[in-house]
Amino acid sequence: MILGAGNTVTPLRERAKRRGLDTIVVRPPGDYRGLRLADHQVDCDYCDTETILEHAKKHAIDGIACTGTDVVVPTIGRVIDELGLHGSGYDSSIACSDKWLMKQALMKAGVITARGMICDSPKDFALAAKTVGFPMMSKAVDSSGSQGVFRVD
Repeated sequence: MILGAGNTVTPLRERAKRRGLDTIVVRPPGDYRGLRLADHQVDCDYCDTETILEHAKKHAIDGIACTGTDVVVPTIGRVIDELGLHGSGYDSSIACSDKWLMKQALMKAGVITARGMICDSPKDFALAAKTVGFPMMSKAVDSSGSQGVFRVD
């Protein structure tokens, strides 16, 4: 099962077809390049986990993947857990989708990482300035593709 039908997943679909795999492409309605390569199509939002899970069970999938977006990672994790597939499960996918949870998991595992803290108010920012220091990087916990990342001097 492949989540997505745009240009970023076309190479994945092409490779799957060359390997002789039966592909189920999940995609929102639209005309996407490479859909001719899909053996089956599921028309739904990428984050409609219940519908995707229903189709994954119906087709008895052996794997689920996506390229080019991380918004689907929690859905992939849930399907992996529910169907007992190999891969990162739901808890790991949630931690990978939230920068603060990821940082906490890395620190708990003893991985060296830059100091950081959550700043939801000017008071929090003042504390960050004292404990983290300047320059510092500001990142939204739930953005992707480096959106909303900036340096604070």
